[in-house]
Amino acid sequence: MPARGDIVGSHTHLLSLRHLERFSGGPRGEMTEFLYPYATADVVHTFDDFNGDTIVTDFWTTNAGTGATAFAIPSTPLLGGAISGATGTNGTASNRVVNLYGPPIYKGDNNVGMEIRFKIDAVTYIEFAAGFIDTHSTITTPVVLIQDIDTPSFASGVGDAALVGIDTAETLTTLALCGVGSGGLVSAWKEDIGTVTPTAATYGRIRLQLSGNNVMARYWEGNAPGTIVTKTTGIEGGTLIRPIIAISGPSTSSRTYDIDYWRIWQDR
Repeated sequence: MPARGDIVGSHTHLLSLRHLERFSGGPRGEMTEFLYPYATADVVHTFDDFNGDTIVTDFWTTNAGTGATAFAIPSTPLLGGAISGATGTNGTASNRVVNLYGPPIYKGDNNVGMEIRFKIDAVTYIEFAAGFIDTHSTITTPVVLIQDIDTPSFASGVGDAALVGIDTAETLTTLALCGVGSGGLVSAWKEDIGTVTPTAATYGRIRLQLSGNNVMARYWEGNAPGTIVTKTTGIEGGTLIRPIIAISGPSTSSRTYDIDYWRIWQDR
């Protein structure tokens, strides 16, 4: 008998993790991990390939300082679809900040994760942070999220954060995983991601995975396995958080960031 809608629709666990695990080798099976995003009865999954005419503003918000360029689909489309933002050359540092963020609908307690694929045209004079925060005092105004990487501190009002960032004007000029947990859980912290820096004009990927209060981060380019760092008890997992990236320029040399895609997932 060929498959029919009434047969599929009668399955008690249709499109659930239990449905998936029954034919794909259990919860740790490679097929289960590959197909996890499609278990929509149990999984919240957003994948934006940025291949439309505009950014989906129902989900994303972007802001830019004076003279900087907010993230947008460029007038000349990029290969495969991507968005671009630029820090600009304004003489005031606070004007050289651009952000892009989504809604606060995720939690570490629901095992939220994300992956962002991006590149920078040059890797001197760069400063950015990408990951999750709850909010900050002026969320509609772009500000530097990690105010200091050497001795971690964050934008005013950030209570929970897990961010991968870099600031080439600091003593530490390579990538680091930084965070804080609200309610007195954990003060501001930092874990170096080896001695890794992005390669100019080359797409790399940042992945963050939260598990309750714990944080894992990975950065890699191409098919390399990447560098992984973890932090136990790094964020308060019960707090609603949002995906965010903020780019800025520690000098007046403008830097352009292209984001190829952004994927976010969590258990329902």
